[in-house]
Amino acid sequence: MENFFDRAKKKVQGLTNKPSQDDSATAQEAIQSAYNDASAEEKQQLQDFQQKLDQ
Repeated sequence: MENFFDRAKKKVQGLTNKPSQDDSATAQEAIQSAYNDASAEEKQQLQDFQQKLDQ
């Protein structure tokens, strides 16, 4: 079973340049779910993913 971090990573990587609101919301939820159980390095990557979504 994949962990929350891997799921969040896949969601963000799967987004196109102009993701729909549903895609963005799903990725946002995955990032938030992963953050609590993430290591320090994973948290940094999750923050990077979040920045990509915000752009």
